[in-house]
Amino acid sequence: MKRLLLFALGLAAVAEGAAPRLNDMQLLGTHNSYHIAPARMIRKIVSLSGRVDGRSLDYTHQKLAVQLGKFNVRQVELDVYADPEGGRFTKRLVNLLLGKSPTASERVMYRRGFKVLHFPDIDFNSNCLTLQLCLLELRKWSEANVRHLPLVIWIELKEESLAQHLPAFLGFGVTKLFPTTAAIVSSLDTEIRGVFPRNKIIIPDDVRGDERTLEAAVLNNQWPTIESARGKVLFVLDSSDSARALYVQNHVALRNRQLFVLAPVGTPEAAIINLTDPLEGNTRTQIAELVKRGYIVRTRSDGDTMNARKGDTRQREAALASGAQIVSTDYPVPDSRFSSKYFVQIPGGHPARCNPLRSVNDCTPADVSEPSVQQSASR
Repeated sequence: MKRLLLFALGLAAVAEGAAPRLNDMQLLGTHNSYHIAPARMIRKIVSLSGRVDGRSLDYTHQKLAVQLGKFNVRQVELDVYADPEGGRFTKRLVNLLLGKSPTASERVMYRRGFKVLHFPDIDFNSNCLTLQLCLLELRKWSEANVRHLPLVIWIELKEESLAQHLPAFLGFGVTKLFPTTAAIVSSLDTEIRGVFPRNKIIIPDDVRGDERTLEAAVLNNQWPTIESARGKVLFVLDSSDSARALYVQNHVALRNRQLFVLAPVGTPEAAIINLTDPLEGNTRTQIAELVKRGYIVRTRSDGDTMNARKGDTRQREAALASGAQIVSTDYPVPDSRFSSKYFVQIPGGHPARCNPLRSVNDCTPADVSEPSVQQSASR
């Protein structure tokens, strides 16, 4: 009897090992998923600086729930700025040039907590103004679509402001950032736990298991199965090296942390890698090698609106063929102003497909399918 039990357990382990895992599929994501384009005059002013082409800011996303429900997006990106005292990002100085109030009227901007925007004083329009509001919208959609594929929530901790680019005498009145401290990066965990219950989050501990490092678990094919990850979310911290070091401090291999980080290959925290342009140098080859080894890679199919304006699909096709598990775009649907009608979707128009480079597990279309989402949740 004991031998039969051990044999059954062995078969179960084999079955679990063969089940397709998170890194065995490819999802569609959006870049700066909250973003609403600033006014045309602001874009012209930005261009006059000679540092940034204002056209690169001229893209607008619909609400997060619409992206998930109607456009089959399964990865979103949120840029966050620390505001532990509240009210720090109420200044919108460029509005003075438009004859508008230079002060935010939305009450949520005066609350404590991370604010979601692209760049203080200049590019501040957002579909969800605070991290908490963004996360609440994502949770509501998730609860209405319990069998969805895992959502990857990419959080970029921003540390750049206009004050850093102006001489002191010109910088008077512009927004100055709160210093990035260990307490600030840890408060990201607090905000996440305040919205999503533990059983709905895939955290690094879930992947690492008994391995000494997170990277060892990744290389040993220990990502959760797609089936076990349905209805859950996974967070990734995109930050400066110094902020990442603060987040990892006293949490080697991300023990007891809520977010994965973008750590270099060969470090205890390495699991998710960001390689932006698959057409640059040997990046596509790098992506393929990392994907085959077990890492999850995110790349972009377009950037700065130029691919869509020109109808240039080379980067899009390279991104999809690269094997990167996350392909991020500014255009899950075409921009009606562009004659190119450029947009990006996973082949077949589904939320995901089996990864074109990975054959470690026997992934089938059924493994990455979803029930029809409730469109009412995205209205």
